[in-house]
Parts: sequence; C-alpha cells; structure tokens
Amino acid sequence: MTDLEQRLAALEDRVTELQRELDRRKSSMAQTRRCPACGSGSLFHFTQVREREGGNTLSDLALHHKNAWFVTDDIAPLEAFACRTCGLVEWHARALDKVVADGNEVISISTPDDMPPPASGPFR
Repeated sequence: MTDLEQRLAALEDRVTELQRELDRRKSSMAQTRRCPACGSGSLFHFTQVREREGGNTLSDLALHHKNAWFVTDDIAPLEAFACRTCGLVEWHARALDKVVADGNEVISISTPDDMPPPASGPFR
C-alpha cells in the first residue's frame, strides 16, 4: 500500500469515527441513556426537580408558572439527566400541552424542516 493509500484509509477511518460521534450527539440522554459529551452510561435521572419557595415550601422547577388566587400552577415542569462522569446536565420538559404562546414571555417558533439553522444569534 502506498503512502497516499495509507493516508486515504486513515482519513476514511477518521470520517467514520466522526460520523458515529455526530450521530451520538444528535440524540438526547433521555433517548440513549448515554452522555452525548463523554459517552458514559453512568447517569442520574431526576424525575422531579424542585425548588424552595418560601419557608419549607417546595415547588416543581418549571418553564412556566400560572399565578391564580393563592395558588401557582407549575406548567411544563422539568426533569433532568446528569452525567456522573463529566457532569453534563440535560433538561427536558415533562409536558408542554398546557403552555400557551403569548408573544411576550412564551414565544412559539416554527421552522420548516428543510430550513437550515441560523449561523448566529440567540436561536442557533
């Protein structure tokens, strides 16, 4: 095998390796039960993430809250996956069905599937 053929084979191996890593990073910890950053399968799943309000009152950490008389409804409560090896944390909303876009605090973004993601800005 010539030097050029060896270099080409090494490049093909590297491209295959990078494609596997890219495929791994497209999936979430919730789907694969592996960390997309380091590949570890040693995770914690926090099914309920709570925060202390006042005194000893705990409420779900949520993307959105709806205030009513003396009550706060947690809308879109969060759960988290954390890698025990590298510390990466991945957040997921347990449900989004009660969230309503108001154009102010909650903005709905719908992008066609064939549109490439923006190269810069807050939604990249």
